[in-house]
Parts: sequence; structure tokens; C-alpha cells
Amino acid sequence: MDSQRLVSVVIAVCRTEFFETALSSVIGQTHDAIEIVICDDATDGLAETVTDLYRASCQWPIRYLRNESPLGADACFNRAIADACGRYIKFMAGDAVLAPDCIQQMVAALEVNPQASLVAAHRQWLNAEGAALQENLATRFRVTEPTVFRGPDVVGLLGEFTCNFIGELSSVLCRRDDLLALGADPFSLNGESVGPLGNLALYARLLHDAELIMLPATLTGTRIAPQQLTQQGIEIAGTDSDHLPAFHRLIREAGWASTSLDNGWVGARPLSATQGFTDFNLLAQLSAPLPQRLNPQQVEAWLGHRVPTPEQQTQIDRHLADVGGPSLLVVTWWC
Repeated sequence: MDSQRLVSVVIAVCRTEFFETALSSVIGQTHDAIEIVICDDATDGLAETVTDLYRASCQWPIRYLRNESPLGADACFNRAIADACGRYIKFMAGDAVLAPDCIQQMVAALEVNPQASLVAAHRQWLNAEGAALQENLATRFRVTEPTVFRGPDVVGLLGEFTCNFIGELSSVLCRRDDLLALGADPFSLNGESVGPLGNLALYARLLHDAELIMLPATLTGTRIAPQQLTQQGIEIAGTDSDHLPAFHRLIREAGWASTSLDNGWVGARPLSATQGFTDFNLLAQLSAPLPQRLNPQQVEAWLGHRVPTPEQQTQIDRHLADVGGPSLLVVTWWC
């Protein structure tokens, strides 16, 4: 395999019920140089069994690591990264799925732009059955073409409006050397943990002096349980994270925050352009109201409240009989 194109897919397995699907989606990648490093944080042994089943037939080398006791996803990723050999690191949760050309597209984007330290793609949130969840404040943002954003602008925005539009770790790819340069705990800020916002801490550390590439294609799927909404650092549906104040403070202390009135604007340009940024109002894109979507049960309930009562129906029938008019009558109710 070409060592300059080798991608280490580091898989943190904290739950095993979807691991086989996740591993299959990695094995089916179209990129031509991959190794798979699995760090198992579960205790049921299922991930090891599945790994053994696939290892013999997999065209890519697979290494399996197991924690003696559960340490959490960040610790799994750190251990797998230390064991990885690739030039690039593709993060992946043990219950995520990748589109077949996910890694190929991401590597191609980073190869075009050496100033970029992180590439992300649009992702779809999934429920436990694998069905797509409705778009929300975090997932709806999608570029129309491969786009480069000025990293310091993005970090400044995240320091005030903490919406993880970049995506979960399964949605990104970066260079291994850039990760190793961050030290033993890349998911912290100034040595301080920010809990479930560790992915945002990593993005801030990678991007504060570099560039972000975002791809328009939906290349990853992430399973999200309802309680996980509070773990994404997103301000939707009344949810929040207790770690947000610390995250904001640490961004300010690092000197990466922006206090200007133009904080919602970031520099952006097409990936196909080699230089020059134009202003892009990212905050407006992220904070616009979501379109209202009603499920069939909500529609049925709405209609149910608009059925005339027997008394109202009697008045309507009497009016139609008296006037001898058409059989269609529009009635306005005052509530």
C-alpha cells in the first residue's frame, strides 16, 4: 500500500449491537490504502468475535485492541491513534456507517489543500433502526460544492454560538501528524476536559491556525439516541450541555474568540479556487428557523380539533337549508 495515501480508520467501540454494520462499511471503502485499528471499550466480547470473522477475508490489515475496563470513546481514540501508522486518521464510532466513497472523497480534498487540517462531510443522524432522523439545527447545514472555510473564523464562531455543524467525529478526517502535535489529550482545551464537547475542542485546536474543508455529499451516518442531543454541544429543543460555559471560557482564554459584531461571518471559497476568501454569513445559515414538519399523527390531531361540534353542525345545516345555497360553506370560528 502507498504509505503517503494510507488511512488509519480508528474505531472506538463503546456499544456493539451495530459494530458489524460499521465494520462492513469500512471494509467496503473504495479508497486504495486503508488499515483498521479497533479499540474495544465494551465488555461483552462481541466486537472481538466480529473482528475475527472478518479479518481473514478483509483486504485491509485489522488490529484489535481491548481495554481492560471501559475508559470512554476519547480514550479509545487516543489509544488507536497511537497504534496507527497511516498518514491520515479517519475517526469512526462503533455504531456509525460510512458511504463507500467517504474516505476516497475526504483524502482527495485534503490532498488538494495542504493548508486544511480537517475535512468534514454532511452527515445524517439515524435512530436505532437505521432510519433517518429529521434535520435539525446541527445537521441541516450543507454546502452546495466542496468549500474551504477560514479556520480561525470558524473557531471564533463556535466560541460564541456552539452549534456542531461540522459533525461528530465519525464525520471527519485529518492528518495523523496534526493530531500527534496536539499532545496526549487532543480532546481537551488547555489541559481541561470539556466532557462530551471534546470533539469541538479537537476541531478548535486543529482549525485555529488552519482551514476547514466541507463536502456537500452525505458520507456518514451517526446513530443518535434522544439523550445524546445534550452531548452534541447544540442549542436545540431546549437542550444544552453543562460543559458549554467552560468551552466558551477556554476558547476566550486561548485567544481564539471573536467579540466583533461580524462574528457570524466567516471567510469561504470553493475548494477549486486556490486563494482568496469571500465573506459568508454562516451564523445566518445556522440560526434561521427550521421549516415546520408535521407527522401524520400531528396532522390528524390538528384536523380533529377542527371538526364542528354537534351544535355547530346544526347551525350550519339550518343555514344551508334556509338560504338554499351551494352545499359548500366556509365558516370562520373565533376562538
